[in-house]
Amino acid sequence: MTLFEEALNKGLGVDTHEGASVKCYQTYIQDLPTGKETGRFLVLDLAGLNFRVMLITLEKDFHHEKDMRTYSLPVEKTHSTADEFFDFITECIDLYMEENNLKTEKLGLGFCFGFPFKPFSLTKGILTEWSKKFNVSGVVGEDVVALLKKSLSKRNINLHPIIIINDTIGCMLSCAWVDNRCQIGVIIGTGTNACYLEKTENIGKFNGDPKKPYMIINTEWSNFGSEGALDDIKTPFDDEVDKASMKPGIQIFEKMTSALYISEIVRLVILKCAEEKYLFDGETSEMLQRSLTFLPEFIYEIEGDSTHELSRTFSILEVMRLKNITIQDCVNVKYICKVICRRSAHLISAGISAIINRMALSPVTIAFDGGVYRKHPKYKDLLKEKIKGMINPNIQAEYTLTQDGAGRGTAVVLANYKEPATTKSSKQ
Repeated sequence: MTLFEEALNKGLGVDTHEGASVKCYQTYIQDLPTGKETGRFLVLDLAGLNFRVMLITLEKDFHHEKDMRTYSLPVEKTHSTADEFFDFITECIDLYMEENNLKTEKLGLGFCFGFPFKPFSLTKGILTEWSKKFNVSGVVGEDVVALLKKSLSKRNINLHPIIIINDTIGCMLSCAWVDNRCQIGVIIGTGTNACYLEKTENIGKFNGDPKKPYMIINTEWSNFGSEGALDDIKTPFDDEVDKASMKPGIQIFEKMTSALYISEIVRLVILKCAEEKYLFDGETSEMLQRSLTFLPEFIYEIEGDSTHELSRTFSILEVMRLKNITIQDCVNVKYICKVICRRSAHLISAGISAIINRMALSPVTIAFDGGVYRKHPKYKDLLKEKIKGMINPNIQAEYTLTQDGAGRGTAVVLANYKEPATTKSSKQ
Protein backbone atom coordinates (compact mmCIF):
# COMPACT_ATOMS: atom_id res chain seq x y z
CA MET A 1 0.00 0.00 0.00
CA THR A 2 2.89 2.36 0.79
CA LEU A 3 4.35 1.80 -2.67
CA PHE A 4 1.00 2.62 -4.22
CA GLU A 5 0.74 5.82 -2.17
CA GLU A 6 4.17 6.81 -3.48
CA ALA A 7 3.04 6.06 -7.05
CA LEU A 8 0.00 8.33 -6.63
CA ASN A 9 2.21 11.17 -5.38
CA LYS A 10 4.53 10.77 -8.36
CA GLY A 11 1.61 10.84 -10.77
CA LEU A 12 0.29 14.05 -9.23
CA GLY A 13 3.67 15.73 -8.85
CA VAL A 14 4.90 18.55 -11.06
CA ASP A 15 8.38 17.14 -11.58
CA THR A 16 7.57 13.42 -11.35
CA HIS A 17 4.40 13.09 -13.46
CA GLU A 18 6.07 12.33 -16.78
CA GLY A 19 8.06 9.40 -15.38
CA ALA A 20 5.29 8.05 -13.14
CA SER A 21 3.81 4.60 -13.75
CA VAL A 22 0.45 5.71 -12.29
CA LYS A 23 -0.26 8.84 -14.33
CA CYS A 24 -3.13 10.34 -12.30
CA TYR A 25 -4.57 12.28 -15.24
CA GLN A 26 -6.71 15.34 -14.68
CA THR A 27 -10.21 14.75 -16.06
CA TYR A 28 -11.49 18.37 -16.11
CA ILE A 29 -14.50 17.21 -14.10
CA GLN A 30 -14.66 19.25 -10.91
CA ASP A 31 -18.25 18.77 -9.81
CA LEU A 32 -20.15 15.75 -8.62
CA PRO A 33 -23.65 15.27 -10.04
CA THR A 34 -26.50 17.13 -8.35
CA GLY A 35 -29.12 14.56 -9.28
CA LYS A 36 -31.02 17.35 -11.05
CA GLU A 37 -29.46 16.75 -14.46
CA THR A 38 -32.04 16.24 -17.21
CA GLY A 39 -32.12 15.74 -20.97
CA ARG A 40 -31.59 13.20 -23.75
CA PHE A 41 -28.05 12.08 -24.53
CA LEU A 42 -26.42 9.66 -26.93
CA VAL A 43 -23.67 7.55 -25.37
CA LEU A 44 -21.00 5.34 -26.93
CA ASP A 45 -19.49 2.93 -24.38
CA LEU A 46 -16.38 1.31 -25.87
CA ALA A 47 -14.16 -0.76 -23.60
CA GLY A 48 -13.80 -4.15 -25.29
CA LEU A 49 -15.05 -6.40 -28.06
CA ASN A 50 -18.65 -5.71 -27.11
CA PHE A 51 -19.53 -2.03 -27.19
CA ARG A 52 -22.79 -0.25 -26.56
CA VAL A 53 -24.66 2.60 -28.17
CA MET A 54 -27.47 4.01 -26.07
CA LEU A 55 -29.89 6.87 -25.70
CA ILE A 56 -30.16 7.91 -22.08
CA THR A 57 -32.91 10.18 -20.80
CA LEU A 58 -32.23 11.77 -17.42
CA GLU A 59 -35.32 12.91 -15.56
CA LYS A 60 -36.10 14.48 -12.20
CA ASP A 61 -36.09 12.56 -8.92
CA PHE A 62 -33.21 10.29 -9.99
CA HIS A 63 -35.26 8.63 -12.70
CA HIS A 64 -33.74 7.72 -16.02
CA GLU A 65 -34.60 5.74 -19.11
CA LYS A 66 -32.13 3.85 -21.27
CA ASP A 67 -32.53 2.45 -24.74
CA MET A 68 -29.43 0.42 -25.52
CA ARG A 69 -28.05 -1.82 -28.20
CA THR A 70 -24.88 -3.90 -27.91
CA TYR A 71 -22.67 -4.44 -30.94
CA SER A 72 -19.84 -6.93 -31.38
CA LEU A 73 -16.55 -5.66 -32.69
CA PRO A 74 -14.99 -8.18 -35.11
CA VAL A 75 -11.61 -9.34 -33.80
CA GLU A 76 -9.91 -8.25 -37.03
CA LYS A 77 -11.02 -4.67 -36.37
CA THR A 78 -8.96 -4.63 -33.16
CA HIS A 79 -5.81 -4.99 -35.29
CA SER A 80 -6.91 -2.82 -38.21
CA THR A 81 -6.31 0.84 -39.07
CA ALA A 82 -7.78 3.91 -37.39
CA ASP A 83 -10.11 4.53 -40.35
CA GLU A 84 -11.37 0.95 -40.45
CA PHE A 85 -11.87 0.85 -36.69
CA PHE A 86 -13.74 4.12 -36.29
CA ASP A 87 -15.68 3.66 -39.55
CA PHE A 88 -17.11 0.44 -38.13
CA ILE A 89 -18.01 2.14 -34.84
CA THR A 90 -19.65 4.97 -36.76
CA GLU A 91 -21.59 2.54 -38.94
CA CYS A 92 -23.14 1.10 -35.77
CA ILE A 93 -23.95 4.56 -34.42
CA ASP A 94 -25.58 5.42 -37.74
CA LEU A 95 -27.63 2.21 -37.65
CA TYR A 96 -28.74 2.89 -34.08
CA MET A 97 -29.79 6.45 -34.89
CA GLU A 98 -31.70 5.28 -37.96
CA GLU A 99 -33.53 2.56 -36.03
CA ASN A 100 -34.50 5.01 -33.28
CA ASN A 101 -35.44 7.94 -35.53
CA LEU A 102 -32.70 10.18 -34.14
CA LYS A 103 -31.23 11.48 -37.40
CA THR A 104 -33.01 14.85 -37.18
CA GLU A 105 -32.65 15.35 -33.43
CA LYS A 106 -29.94 17.63 -32.05
CA LEU A 107 -27.88 15.45 -29.75
CA GLY A 108 -24.52 15.47 -28.08
CA LEU A 109 -22.43 12.31 -27.75
CA GLY A 110 -20.75 11.08 -24.61
CA PHE A 111 -17.82 8.87 -25.61
CA CYS A 112 -16.99 6.51 -22.73
CA PHE A 113 -13.57 5.14 -23.72
CA GLY A 114 -12.10 2.29 -21.71
CA PHE A 115 -8.47 2.58 -22.81
CA PRO A 116 -5.58 4.68 -21.45
CA PHE A 117 -5.71 8.20 -22.80
CA LYS A 118 -4.31 11.57 -21.80
CA PRO A 119 -7.09 14.18 -21.61
CA PHE A 120 -6.45 17.76 -22.64
CA SER A 121 -10.06 18.81 -22.11
CA LEU A 122 -13.43 17.10 -21.99
CA THR A 123 -13.44 17.14 -25.79
CA LYS A 124 -9.88 15.99 -26.50
CA GLY A 125 -8.09 12.82 -25.45
CA ILE A 126 -4.81 11.41 -26.78
CA LEU A 127 -4.51 7.62 -26.70
CA THR A 128 -1.30 6.77 -24.85
CA GLU A 129 -1.36 3.02 -25.50
CA TRP A 130 -3.73 0.22 -26.35
CA SER A 131 -4.60 -2.47 -23.81
CA LYS A 132 -6.80 -5.61 -23.65
CA LYS A 133 -5.07 -7.00 -26.76
CA PHE A 134 -6.23 -4.14 -28.99
CA ASN A 135 -3.63 -2.84 -31.43
CA VAL A 136 -5.27 -0.53 -33.98
CA SER A 137 -2.66 1.35 -35.99
CA GLY A 138 -2.69 5.11 -36.34
CA VAL A 139 -4.44 5.81 -33.03
CA VAL A 140 -1.73 5.92 -30.36
CA GLY A 141 -0.62 9.53 -29.98
CA GLU A 142 -3.75 10.80 -31.72
CA ASP A 143 -6.93 12.48 -30.48
CA VAL A 144 -9.56 9.73 -30.45
CA VAL A 145 -12.38 12.30 -30.48
CA ALA A 146 -11.02 13.81 -33.69
CA LEU A 147 -10.73 10.35 -35.25
CA LEU A 148 -14.33 9.55 -34.30
CA LYS A 149 -15.51 12.91 -35.70
CA LYS A 150 -13.70 12.18 -38.96
CA SER A 151 -15.61 8.92 -39.38
CA LEU A 152 -18.91 10.53 -38.35
CA SER A 153 -18.45 13.26 -40.98
CA LYS A 154 -18.20 10.61 -43.71
CA ARG A 155 -21.80 9.70 -42.92
CA ASN A 156 -22.91 13.30 -42.40
CA ILE A 157 -23.66 12.62 -38.73
CA ASN A 158 -23.50 15.85 -36.74
CA LEU A 159 -23.29 15.26 -32.99
CA HIS A 160 -22.30 18.19 -30.79
CA PRO A 161 -20.67 18.36 -28.38
CA ILE A 162 -18.69 15.13 -28.25
CA ILE A 163 -17.10 14.67 -24.85
CA ILE A 164 -14.76 11.86 -23.81
CA ILE A 165 -14.34 10.26 -20.40
CA ASN A 166 -12.77 7.07 -19.11
CA ASP A 167 -15.20 4.25 -18.32
CA THR A 168 -14.11 4.29 -14.67
CA ILE A 169 -15.25 7.91 -14.41
CA GLY A 170 -18.59 6.90 -15.88
CA CYS A 171 -18.87 4.10 -13.32
CA MET A 172 -18.24 6.48 -10.41
CA LEU A 173 -20.55 9.25 -11.66
CA SER A 174 -23.35 6.83 -12.45
CA CYS A 175 -23.40 5.96 -8.76
CA ALA A 176 -22.74 9.54 -7.62
CA TRP A 177 -25.88 10.69 -9.47
CA VAL A 178 -27.94 8.95 -6.77
CA ASP A 179 -25.38 8.91 -3.92
CA ASN A 180 -23.20 12.00 -3.49
CA ARG A 181 -20.97 10.12 -1.05
CA CYS A 182 -19.63 8.13 -4.02
CA GLN A 183 -16.21 9.60 -4.70
CA ILE A 184 -14.23 6.56 -5.85
CA GLY A 185 -14.78 4.38 -8.91
CA VAL A 186 -13.12 1.02 -9.59
CA ILE A 187 -13.34 -1.32 -12.55
CA ILE A 188 -12.03 -4.86 -12.25
CA GLY A 189 -12.93 -6.85 -15.33
CA THR A 190 -11.05 -7.53 -18.56
CA GLY A 191 -8.81 -4.68 -17.41
CA THR A 192 -8.66 -2.59 -14.27
CA ASN A 193 -8.57 1.09 -13.33
CA ALA A 194 -9.65 3.49 -10.58
CA CYS A 195 -10.60 7.15 -10.22
CA TYR A 196 -11.27 9.36 -7.22
CA LEU A 197 -11.97 12.93 -6.12
CA GLU A 198 -8.74 14.81 -5.33
CA LYS A 199 -8.11 18.21 -3.80
CA THR A 200 -6.88 20.59 -6.48
CA GLU A 201 -4.15 21.85 -4.15
CA ASN A 202 -2.55 18.40 -4.44
CA ILE A 203 -2.53 18.36 -8.24
CA GLY A 204 0.70 19.51 -9.85
CA LYS A 205 0.26 21.54 -13.05
CA PHE A 206 -3.40 21.92 -12.16
CA ASN A 207 -5.34 23.11 -15.19
CA GLY A 208 -8.90 23.80 -14.15
CA ASP A 209 -11.15 26.24 -12.34
CA PRO A 210 -9.18 27.50 -9.31
CA LYS A 211 -12.45 28.46 -7.61
CA LYS A 212 -13.44 24.81 -7.31
CA PRO A 213 -11.59 22.76 -4.68
CA TYR A 214 -11.75 19.31 -6.26
CA MET A 215 -11.18 17.44 -9.52
CA ILE A 216 -11.75 13.79 -10.40
CA ILE A 217 -8.45 12.04 -11.08
CA ASN A 218 -8.15 9.10 -13.46
CA THR A 219 -5.29 7.11 -11.94
CA GLU A 220 -4.68 4.67 -14.82
CA TRP A 221 -3.39 2.35 -12.12
CA SER A 222 -3.21 -0.61 -14.51
CA ASN A 223 0.41 0.38 -15.23
CA PHE A 224 1.48 0.27 -11.58
CA GLY A 225 4.44 -2.07 -11.15
CA SER A 226 5.93 -1.28 -14.54
CA GLU A 227 8.71 0.55 -12.70
CA GLY A 228 9.49 -2.55 -10.61
CA ALA A 229 7.32 -1.93 -7.53
CA LEU A 230 5.74 -5.40 -7.79
CA ASP A 231 8.86 -7.37 -8.65
CA ASP A 232 9.09 -8.91 -5.17
CA ILE A 233 5.73 -10.67 -5.54
CA LYS A 234 5.88 -11.54 -9.23
CA THR A 235 6.24 -15.21 -10.13
CA PRO A 236 7.63 -16.99 -13.19
CA PHE A 237 4.01 -17.38 -14.32
CA ASP A 238 3.54 -13.59 -14.24
CA ASP A 239 6.72 -13.20 -16.27
CA GLU A 240 5.47 -15.70 -18.84
CA VAL A 241 2.14 -13.91 -19.19
CA ASP A 242 3.93 -10.59 -19.54
CA LYS A 243 6.34 -11.87 -22.20
CA ALA A 244 3.46 -13.35 -24.22
CA SER A 245 1.49 -10.08 -24.14
CA MET A 246 1.53 -7.58 -26.99
CA LYS A 247 3.41 -5.06 -24.85
CA PRO A 248 5.77 -6.71 -22.34
CA GLY A 249 6.95 -4.65 -19.40
CA ILE A 250 3.88 -2.44 -19.02
CA GLN A 251 0.40 -2.77 -17.45
CA ILE A 252 1.93 -5.07 -14.81
CA PHE A 253 -0.75 -4.38 -12.17
CA GLU A 254 -3.46 -5.24 -14.69
CA LYS A 255 -1.65 -8.42 -15.70
CA MET A 256 -1.65 -9.58 -12.07
CA THR A 257 -5.27 -8.73 -11.27
CA SER A 258 -7.70 -8.57 -14.20
CA ALA A 259 -9.82 -11.31 -15.73
CA LEU A 260 -7.99 -11.39 -19.05
CA TYR A 261 -4.74 -12.33 -17.33
CA ILE A 262 -5.54 -14.18 -14.09
CA SER A 263 -7.31 -16.88 -16.10
CA GLU A 264 -4.13 -17.30 -18.13
CA ILE A 265 -2.04 -17.50 -14.95
CA VAL A 266 -4.38 -20.21 -13.65
CA ARG A 267 -3.93 -22.15 -16.91
CA LEU A 268 -0.14 -21.94 -16.69
CA VAL A 269 -0.08 -23.13 -13.07
CA ILE A 270 -2.40 -26.06 -13.85
CA LEU A 271 -0.24 -26.97 -16.87
CA LYS A 272 2.95 -26.84 -14.80
CA CYS A 273 1.44 -29.01 -12.08
CA ALA A 274 0.27 -31.56 -14.64
CA GLU A 275 3.68 -31.66 -16.33
CA GLU A 276 5.31 -32.31 -12.96
CA LYS A 277 2.79 -35.10 -12.26
CA TYR A 278 0.92 -33.31 -9.46
CA LEU A 279 -2.33 -33.33 -11.47
CA PHE A 280 -4.13 -35.70 -13.85
CA ASP A 281 -1.55 -38.46 -13.42
CA GLY A 282 0.95 -36.35 -15.33
CA GLU A 283 -1.14 -35.97 -18.47
CA THR A 284 -2.05 -32.66 -20.12
CA SER A 285 -4.16 -31.86 -23.18
CA GLU A 286 -3.64 -29.94 -26.38
CA MET A 287 -6.29 -27.47 -25.24
CA LEU A 288 -4.60 -26.85 -21.87
CA GLN A 289 -1.34 -26.18 -23.69
CA ARG A 290 -2.90 -23.43 -25.83
CA SER A 291 -3.01 -19.89 -24.46
CA LEU A 292 -6.26 -18.18 -23.52
CA THR A 293 -8.28 -21.42 -23.47
CA PHE A 294 -9.00 -21.32 -19.73
CA LEU A 295 -11.75 -18.70 -19.56
CA PRO A 296 -12.43 -16.30 -16.67
CA GLU A 297 -15.91 -17.84 -16.43
CA PHE A 298 -14.26 -21.15 -15.55
CA ILE A 299 -12.67 -19.53 -12.51
CA TYR A 300 -15.99 -18.04 -11.36
CA GLU A 301 -17.67 -21.42 -11.72
CA ILE A 302 -14.90 -23.31 -9.91
CA GLU A 303 -14.69 -20.77 -7.08
CA GLY A 304 -18.45 -21.13 -6.55
CA ASP A 305 -18.49 -24.93 -6.78
CA SER A 306 -19.97 -26.25 -3.55
CA THR A 307 -21.12 -29.60 -4.93
CA HIS A 308 -20.20 -32.68 -2.90
CA GLU A 309 -17.71 -34.06 -5.40
CA LEU A 310 -16.91 -30.77 -7.12
CA SER A 311 -18.84 -31.92 -10.17
CA ARG A 312 -18.86 -28.48 -11.78
CA THR A 313 -15.08 -28.28 -11.53
CA PHE A 314 -14.85 -31.79 -12.95
CA SER A 315 -17.00 -30.77 -15.93
CA ILE A 316 -14.81 -27.74 -16.67
CA LEU A 317 -11.67 -29.90 -16.63
CA GLU A 318 -13.40 -32.23 -19.07
CA VAL A 319 -14.12 -29.22 -21.31
CA MET A 320 -10.37 -28.63 -21.25
CA ARG A 321 -10.06 -32.17 -22.69
CA LEU A 322 -8.24 -33.48 -19.63
CA LYS A 323 -8.34 -37.13 -18.60
CA ASN A 324 -7.53 -39.10 -15.44
CA ILE A 325 -9.36 -36.47 -13.37
CA THR A 326 -9.76 -37.32 -9.70
CA ILE A 327 -11.62 -35.56 -6.91
CA GLN A 328 -8.25 -34.55 -5.46
CA ASP A 329 -7.35 -32.97 -8.81
CA CYS A 330 -10.55 -30.92 -8.58
CA VAL A 331 -9.68 -29.87 -5.03
CA ASN A 332 -6.21 -28.82 -6.13
CA VAL A 333 -7.45 -26.87 -9.17
CA LYS A 334 -9.96 -25.07 -6.98
CA TYR A 335 -7.14 -24.16 -4.60
CA ILE A 336 -5.07 -22.78 -7.50
CA CYS A 337 -7.98 -20.55 -8.52
CA LYS A 338 -8.46 -19.45 -4.91
CA VAL A 339 -4.84 -18.42 -4.42
CA ILE A 340 -4.56 -16.47 -7.67
CA CYS A 341 -7.89 -14.69 -7.19
CA ARG A 342 -7.06 -13.86 -3.58
CA ARG A 343 -3.79 -12.27 -4.69
CA SER A 344 -5.72 -10.22 -7.26
CA ALA A 345 -8.21 -9.06 -4.65
CA HIS A 346 -5.46 -8.15 -2.18
CA LEU A 347 -3.59 -6.09 -4.78
CA ILE A 348 -6.75 -4.24 -5.77
CA SER A 349 -7.54 -3.73 -2.06
CA ALA A 350 -4.12 -2.15 -1.49
CA GLY A 351 -4.77 0.37 -4.26
CA ILE A 352 -8.25 1.21 -3.00
CA SER A 353 -7.05 1.51 0.59
CA ALA A 354 -4.27 3.91 -0.41
CA ILE A 355 -6.87 6.13 -2.10
CA ILE A 356 -9.32 5.94 0.81
CA ASN A 357 -6.65 6.85 3.36
CA ARG A 358 -5.43 9.68 1.13
CA MET A 359 -8.91 11.19 0.83
CA ALA A 360 -9.64 10.80 4.56
CA LEU A 361 -13.39 11.17 4.04
CA SER A 362 -16.02 9.27 5.98
CA PRO A 363 -18.37 7.86 4.97
CA VAL A 364 -17.18 7.24 1.42
CA THR A 365 -18.83 5.07 -1.21
CA ILE A 366 -16.86 3.11 -3.78
CA ALA A 367 -18.60 2.28 -7.06
CA PHE A 368 -17.53 -0.96 -8.73
CA ASP A 369 -18.03 -2.43 -12.16
CA GLY A 370 -16.44 -5.15 -14.27
CA GLY A 371 -16.84 -8.87 -14.77
CA VAL A 372 -14.62 -10.01 -11.90
CA TYR A 373 -16.55 -7.95 -9.36
CA ARG A 374 -19.92 -8.85 -10.88
CA LYS A 375 -19.40 -12.55 -11.49
CA HIS A 376 -16.81 -13.90 -9.06
CA PRO A 377 -18.79 -15.31 -6.11
CA LYS A 378 -16.25 -14.35 -3.44
CA TYR A 379 -14.35 -11.36 -4.80
CA LYS A 380 -16.49 -8.69 -3.13
CA ASP A 381 -16.05 -10.26 0.29
CA LEU A 382 -12.30 -10.62 -0.25
CA LEU A 383 -12.08 -6.91 -1.03
CA LYS A 384 -14.19 -5.83 1.92
CA GLU A 385 -12.24 -7.98 4.37
CA LYS A 386 -8.83 -6.79 3.21
CA ILE A 387 -9.75 -3.11 2.86
CA LYS A 388 -11.24 -3.06 6.36
CA GLY A 389 -7.88 -4.12 7.76
CA MET A 390 -5.88 -1.56 5.76
CA ILE A 391 -7.81 1.71 6.02
CA ASN A 392 -8.01 4.12 8.92
CA PRO A 393 -10.42 2.49 11.42
CA ASN A 394 -12.32 5.77 11.72
CA ILE A 395 -13.29 5.69 8.04
CA GLN A 396 -16.54 4.05 7.03
CA ALA A 397 -16.39 2.61 3.52
CA GLU A 398 -19.48 1.55 1.59
CA TYR A 399 -19.47 -0.62 -1.52
CA THR A 400 -21.89 -0.51 -4.42
CA LEU A 401 -22.19 -2.13 -7.83
CA THR A 402 -22.90 0.36 -10.58
CA GLN A 403 -26.26 -0.78 -11.87
CA ASP A 404 -26.15 0.92 -15.26
CA GLY A 405 -22.49 0.59 -16.14
CA ALA A 406 -20.76 3.76 -17.24
CA GLY A 407 -23.51 4.97 -19.57
CA ARG A 408 -25.54 6.99 -17.10
CA GLY A 409 -22.42 8.61 -15.66
CA THR A 410 -21.30 9.63 -19.14
CA ALA A 411 -24.72 11.19 -19.78
CA VAL A 412 -24.43 13.14 -16.52
CA VAL A 413 -21.09 14.63 -17.63
CA LEU A 414 -22.61 15.57 -20.97
CA ALA A 415 -25.57 17.19 -19.20
CA ASN A 416 -23.23 19.39 -17.15
CA TYR A 417 -20.86 20.24 -19.99
CA LYS A 418 -20.48 23.90 -20.88
CA GLU A 419 -18.67 25.14 -23.96
CA PRO A 420 -15.44 26.89 -22.88
CA ALA A 421 -15.13 30.59 -23.62
CA THR A 422 -11.61 29.96 -24.89
CA THR A 423 -9.83 26.74 -25.73
CA LYS A 424 -7.38 25.64 -23.08
CA SER A 425 -4.74 22.99 -23.37
CA SER A 426 -3.17 21.16 -20.50
CA LYS A 427 0.54 20.74 -20.00
CA GLN A 428 -0.13 17.53 -18.13
